[in-house]
Amino acid sequence: FVQFFSYFFYARDMNFAINFKVDVDDALVGSSTVIENIADYRESLGELAYWQGNLVVSFGGEDNELDFSEPLVRLAGGWLRKIPWLIGGDTETLALRNSAQCFAFVPTGSAIEVSFFDGDESEIEDYVVQPNTAPIDQFVEASLGFGRQVIAMIDAFDSSLMGSDDDCLDLAKSVGEATSSWRESQLKQRR
Repeated sequence: FVQFFSYFFYARDMNFAINFKVDVDDALVGSSTVIENIADYRESLGELAYWQGNLVVSFGGEDNELDFSEPLVRLAGGWLRKIPWLIGGDTETLALRNSAQCFAFVPTGSAIEVSFFDGDESEIEDYVVQPNTAPIDQFVEASLGFGRQVIAMIDAFDSSLMGSDDDCLDLAKSVGEATSSWRESQLKQRR
C-alpha cells in the first residue's frame, strides 16, 4: 500500500507550496528520495493504481498537513484541471474520492483563496484549513511543480506508463493545458 506525502515545490519568494510524501511500507518518504532510489522502492510501490497520496499545503511557510488518502495521480490531475478555470476567474472545488472533504479555490483578482473543508461541493460543514490567499502566479507555479514531480516519479518508476495508463495520460494532458492557459494569461497581461 502506497501513500504519498512530501515534495516541497517552492517558486521564488513563494508563500504558497504544495508538498507530498510517499508512504512506503508505512514509512513516509519524500518523493525526491523515492525518485533517486526508485530501485529500492519499486517492489513496495507496487501498481500505480494503488499509489495513495496526501498533500501538505503551505502558506507563508506554515504547513497544513491534510489527513486524507487519495489516488495520487488522479488527485494531481484533478487539481491541475482546475487551473485554466481559475485563471479565467471561475470558483472551483475539488472533491476527494475517498472521504467527504473538498478543496475550494476562489479567485480574488490577482490571487487565489484556497481552503480545505469537511463536506461536499455544495456545503461546507467544517474548515480543516481556513481560507488563505496565495498570489495566482505562486499558486499556478506550485501546482504545475506538483504535477511535474508526480510525472517525474512515474517516469522513474516506469516511463512506459506515461504513454499507456489512462490516469497518467490525463495527468500529462492536464499539466499541458494548465501550462498553456497560464502562458496565455501572462501574454495577455503583458499587452
